[in-house]
Amino acid sequence: MSVRNARVLPRVDAVLLSHPDLPHLGALPALVGRCGLRAPVFSTKPVRRMGEMAAFEACLAHQAISDFTSYSLDDVDAAFRLNSRWTELRFAQRHVLVQPAAGAAAGSGTAAAGSAVPGGGIAITPHPAGRLPGGAVWRISLGCGEEVVYAVDYNHRKERLLNETSFHELLSSQQPALLISDALNALAPPLDRKRRDEDLLDAITATVEGEGSVLLPTDNAGRVLELALLLDEHFAKARVSATPVLLSSTIKTVLEFARSQLEYLGSELAQAFSLKRTVPFSFRKLVLATRLEELGAIPGPKVVLATLPSLDAGPARQLLVEWAGLPRNTIIFTERANNHVPGPEPLRLPLRVASRVPLEGEELAAWQAAKAEEAAGGAAAAAKAGQGASVGGGGFDTLPPGATPARHAASASASATPGPQQGPLRASTGSISRLVRDAATGAVVQQLPGAAAAGGAGGGGGIKAEGGGGPAAREGWDAGLLLDGFEPPQDAAYPMFPDEDAELECAWDEYGAVLGKDEFRVPLFAATDGAAAAGPDAMEVDGGGGAGGGGGAGGDADVADEVEEAPTKLVVREVELEVRAALRFFDFEGRSEGRAMREYLARTAPRRLALVRGSEAARAELAGALRHDLAEYGTEVLTPGPGEAVEAHLAPSQLTALSEALAGALAVRQAGQYGVAWLEGVLARGPLTDSATGAPILQLEPLHAADAAGVAAAAAQAGGGVGSVLLAQAGSALTLSRLKAALAAAGFESHFPSRGVLAVMAGEGAGGGTLIVTLGSSPGGGGGGAGGGSSTSTSDRAHVQLEGPASEAYFRVREVIYQQFGVC
Repeated sequence: MSVRNARVLPRVDAVLLSHPDLPHLGALPALVGRCGLRAPVFSTKPVRRMGEMAAFEACLAHQAISDFTSYSLDDVDAAFRLNSRWTELRFAQRHVLVQPAAGAAAGSGTAAAGSAVPGGGIAITPHPAGRLPGGAVWRISLGCGEEVVYAVDYNHRKERLLNETSFHELLSSQQPALLISDALNALAPPLDRKRRDEDLLDAITATVEGEGSVLLPTDNAGRVLELALLLDEHFAKARVSATPVLLSSTIKTVLEFARSQLEYLGSELAQAFSLKRTVPFSFRKLVLATRLEELGAIPGPKVVLATLPSLDAGPARQLLVEWAGLPRNTIIFTERANNHVPGPEPLRLPLRVASRVPLEGEELAAWQAAKAEEAAGGAAAAAKAGQGASVGGGGFDTLPPGATPARHAASASASATPGPQQGPLRASTGSISRLVRDAATGAVVQQLPGAAAAGGAGGGGGIKAEGGGGPAAREGWDAGLLLDGFEPPQDAAYPMFPDEDAELECAWDEYGAVLGKDEFRVPLFAATDGAAAAGPDAMEVDGGGGAGGGGGAGGDADVADEVEEAPTKLVVREVELEVRAALRFFDFEGRSEGRAMREYLARTAPRRLALVRGSEAARAELAGALRHDLAEYGTEVLTPGPGEAVEAHLAPSQLTALSEALAGALAVRQAGQYGVAWLEGVLARGPLTDSATGAPILQLEPLHAADAAGVAAAAAQAGGGVGSVLLAQAGSALTLSRLKAALAAAGFESHFPSRGVLAVMAGEGAGGGTLIVTLGSSPGGGGGGAGGGSSTSTSDRAHVQLEGPASEAYFRVREVIYQQFGVC
């Protein structure tokens, strides 16, 4: 991260994470661990758990082939598991980020999206995005009634893993002030999911039947789960002589997290669990592997899902080097590359291949000498710091006041907290003694029983026991084998000695002695040919508890710290890889394509729209189409570049109060979840005042006759009109079936004589007849007659036309039409 960008961090008030993959949170460990980011972080629970696994996998993969310094495993812990400023939210859970200021009476005209709006506060709400587990569309609500929406990488299709997004339905009733989206898939054609799955499985089957293997580079905690469900379902039904493998150092932990977060998964998995008690991700054919060496134990062709999708590191890169030169193999890409440049056949790629190998010979001796020197320096520093310190603790006798200890040697080497891991406190002296505490000084000293009995000051006394009849005085005892500080029982038949290696205390429960993980831990060393030192193996301990396990705060200690470090060195060589394997691409990114993105964004109809991701061509294509579709809403479509700021122009707001006369005369009509009424009045000084500032609150009074005439004249001169208006809900479906149901509720009989025509029976006699309602469309135009319209997802504007004799029934039918598609 550049110094210029690091200067912005102190001004960051909050961090909202939308997806658990590296493009959306890959910089978080570096920002928190290296740059000092201290802002609170908000996300859903899967984003935090899966995101930690993605960062952990990337760190291990890059450390195995390079001197990776962007961040470390400790930085991953600090950013995710140990981050106390992280708040996990559920979908649709509203969280108040900034409390509203009490009694603020004035609004703001134009403000930045992240600034505190006077009197309003800021609230955030995540909604499902539908692409990755826990992926969210963030809805930022400002207290002045405006909203800012961040919606990138959403999926409008329902899949095996997740349900589709529905953010356009949530926002259709309110026009956001600013919507931030992307255009990554703006140029992608519509996708047939069923046909795509069949083509992928056919390509895999054809490869394995030709005795070839298939490599699918993918991520470790997102789209890989969708692919795993598809492959396991296919291989469980089809008779294919191949083994599907999921290769990732963190996959076991990822699957445990996914099984425990069923509420964030799709309805198919939830129904299978609730009705059939099927545990999610209980694979029947798919094999889990955490190290590349495990593939050697699997016979025959293999279909491997391996990390990372970028192929710049990880097991996928190693398999690419091994398999790309064989024509019978196939490499299937499930994500688009940033830049695709076709090359000649066969394709030749210059690659930098790096691996870590164990140190040998002089290099190993130098490393051991450096470690020994480091350990000696640490021991010397510890000894220097411990000089003159007295030893505390309990469990010892106390010398009587005035008594002189016989020996003080034990106090110099004793630890403040005696335990089995420290050195022995006793040494052979040829006499029986015990450790006591001096009541005057508090020091732990050694006392000879003979000296205590005599009250001596010297420290001799030999092995004479108290009372002269101790077991040490018996014939045949070797005093040279006695240990200071250990007092044998008086009735002991033979010499007894303490076990320095055994714990002095042991905790017990109803099952016996309580054992820790140290009793089962086996030191792990680096594997050969590029395996990270203690990386993949460390993830398999108890399902991953530390930095690899990614559990919540308060989990087990870091497994990587407990593994003994093995000395390795980085070996780099330049090779030219000749790719003879078949290269295929199948779109499993899980993003909406261009047509769906255009439709969703047009239904939302924000006042300002910013497209922040994607190629220049893709953003220009989508921006041009949306400018045409949203022209009637006055939407401003922007395509900002890197480092360019976009402001959210908020509508001016003013705190006012309605007078009783005006409030009682309002005709409120229901429009979706809102009640809307036509309001005309004049602002005047009211009797109410702001309790905080003491400023008077303006009051809206009804228009007087003279005022109404003046307003009407001014509007006529300006070319406008005064009165009721027709408001259509953005994205509402304009159908004759909806009209027919509304007319039936109002007491009118109607039928469809032909397509697009609705005949309404208006009664008999002079005021009767038949009214004809037609539904049509015109480019950018509106309907005539009693027509009203609403925008559709296309460039045409739908309209309704009512024809028939002028009568009371005519106006009643027109009123029904207004009630369906208008509010005033």
